[in-house]
Amino acid sequence: MLASWLTPILDAEGLAYPFANLGKLLDQADLRIFNLEAPFADNGIPFNKKFTFRVPLRHAGVLKAAGINAVNLANNHILDYGPAALQSTLRVLDSLQVYHFGAGQNAHCACRPVFVHVRNTKVALLGYSLTFPKEFYARADKPGTCYGHAFRVAEMVRAAVDSGALVIVSFHWGTELRETPRRYQRDLAHVAVDAGASLVLGHHPHVLQGLELYKGKLIAYSLGNFIFASYSDRARDSGVLKVQLVGSRVIAAQFIPLDVWNKRVAFQPRVAQGRHASRILEHLDALSRPLNNGHSILTTGGEIRLRATKFTGNRSARRSATVQTTVH
Repeated sequence: MLASWLTPILDAEGLAYPFANLGKLLDQADLRIFNLEAPFADNGIPFNKKFTFRVPLRHAGVLKAAGINAVNLANNHILDYGPAALQSTLRVLDSLQVYHFGAGQNAHCACRPVFVHVRNTKVALLGYSLTFPKEFYARADKPGTCYGHAFRVAEMVRAAVDSGALVIVSFHWGTELRETPRRYQRDLAHVAVDAGASLVLGHHPHVLQGLELYKGKLIAYSLGNFIFASYSDRARDSGVLKVQLVGSRVIAAQFIPLDVWNKRVAFQPRVAQGRHASRILEHLDALSRPLNNGHSILTTGGEIRLRATKFTGNRSARRSATVQTTVH
């Protein structure tokens, strides 16, 4: 969320400022997926709620400055300034050649996948919001976000799989500052995997929730904040999820802990080091064990135990796709 406190900083320091500490990490990925939590617009009418965000159009280039090439729009802020600001955002993303999904001019547009070709792999990206206000949900004749009905998730995932795509599903869900997923989050994640999704990503709580291995597929219920223009003391720890895929299989995954406490990092997330990194990984592992029948799935280095596989280096990278996701 690049508005609010970040606006004068981006004006003074330039669009590359927020990513100064993470350029090399992000450069490793073929596909970099983020949750975009505010519209890019200079127009629109604010919705009547406590927090409304809007990023000036002059700052839209921050996405290209960081090499971000895919954004989820299904969240509870993308319509903070109404349909006009959403339309502005869609135009800007198209002009920047950034893939977007999860919101659109009507329910059909909002819910359809965006297809990305990464090396020799066809990837389908789907986004769903399950957060209020309900007025933001798209309808047949109304712009908005795609609501995550279970039947819709299953139908869209199956259709994308049938088209020959590897499917990644992104959910805006859960409760802010809650570290454990709600039952409906687990149910929906399982629906997506049962329908054929290879990877499920979650955001909205602003804090970390656990990772789950379900039927050999990876579910990240909440990765916490990344660049979020707030000085909250509750949102200090986060991470980048790095996933390597071959065909429809996740063959390796790693959680890279981040320090996102803006009172310390000043809106420039950085990779956590030493004891701080260990503490984040230990906490995430503790959150993940109840989701995995009590088993630990994280190593001390942040690798996720997927049938005892590890990252295989440059040789494998030439024939597989690497995805990095940073969502909140």
